[in-house]
Amino acid sequence: IMSDYVCRICKCRAASCSALLESSLPLAADVRTTPSKALPRYPLRLVRCGSCGHIQLEGAVPENLYENYLFTPSYTADFSADMDAFCHRLNDAAGQKEHKHILEIGSSNGSLLKRLQDAGWNVLGIEPSAPLVKDAQRQGVDTIHGYFERAALAEIRKRIGTPDVVIMRHVLEHLEHLDEMIGCLRELLSDGLLVIEVPYVKNPIQENRFYDFFHEHLSYFSVTTLSRLLGIGEFYIHHIYETPEVGGSILVFADHNRDCGPDDNAAQYIQDEKDSLSEERIASFCQKVPQQISSLKAIVAEANRAGKTAAGWGAGQRGCTLIAYCGFQADNLKYVIDANENYWWKYVPGTDIPIVPPVYYKEHMVDEILIFSTGYADSIIKTNHEFEQMGGSFIKISAI
Repeated sequence: IMSDYVCRICKCRAASCSALLESSLPLAADVRTTPSKALPRYPLRLVRCGSCGHIQLEGAVPENLYENYLFTPSYTADFSADMDAFCHRLNDAAGQKEHKHILEIGSSNGSLLKRLQDAGWNVLGIEPSAPLVKDAQRQGVDTIHGYFERAALAEIRKRIGTPDVVIMRHVLEHLEHLDEMIGCLRELLSDGLLVIEVPYVKNPIQENRFYDFFHEHLSYFSVTTLSRLLGIGEFYIHHIYETPEVGGSILVFADHNRDCGPDDNAAQYIQDEKDSLSEERIASFCQKVPQQISSLKAIVAEANRAGKTAAGWGAGQRGCTLIAYCGFQADNLKYVIDANENYWWKYVPGTDIPIVPPVYYKEHMVDEILIFSTGYADSIIKTNHEFEQMGGSFIKISAI
């Protein structure tokens, strides 16, 4: 039980918040151009609010973390299909307005907005990462370099007016002050559509993916807690979809129109979460974590003892978090492959393990590749069958 923490959603004091996981790890997104064994480690304490049930981290990451943020899913093999599905749902929900203005908060390298721009939308992005803003601007996507906050509203209105749609895909989970974000959205989006996608916390709990909890994600949402947060700004959810993004996410469409009625499935989601996210389920998840770490370390250690070589696939936050939990270095994993070219020739945080392009294994063969990108495991295996033809074996860590 904690004593000095306030829930990010309901503002309940920490007397009713219980700790679920505790560790000390380097920041998973802090990739460096040189080996970085001496990187600072930060406390990681996962808690659950006893009042509203919101699962969240106790602390916050350094404020400047996102100024050189490099993660983007647009390099994954499944990204195009995922975006096609997203755009189809967006067009259905937004209707057939003649002049459609759209703002994306946390617009990354502009890949989604580029698609929407080509389809006739008037688009604007806002993104704190300077490298990603440059990538977006090279694609011809108008992007503000900065954070979405009250001070930015005037510039947004100057460039695009009042948007018909605001998109926030995989942004809310990064934020310390959720109520301030909702307040800004309420002020900007008086009569329009709010589209939010966040990782669905039910999935890592049910699938025992402890490495889905890392410093950069401060909040872990269910339909129950996301509905409560949006209610602060008088936004009402009308459609809910589950998507495959980042190992399983929820995509919601909301606005201020209470009369439209909620999604037929919303009540069912909330009812189901009473079981799938119960205290007993979460306690069971927490109890399994030490054994999972031991099992994964044993697989790599056994391969090393047998004279076999191993590598990893997936240097995103989940992969880097898992490596940190296990304490792997280049003696254990020769390299980690990632499709994101922004990571290439850098190092997994806190290690001397290099991050390399997918073609790297063809000239630097290993016996085993552990797939840390669990949400893309089948796609990785399917598109890299040559590795198995060369005598290598893929290991899905989700099956461990």
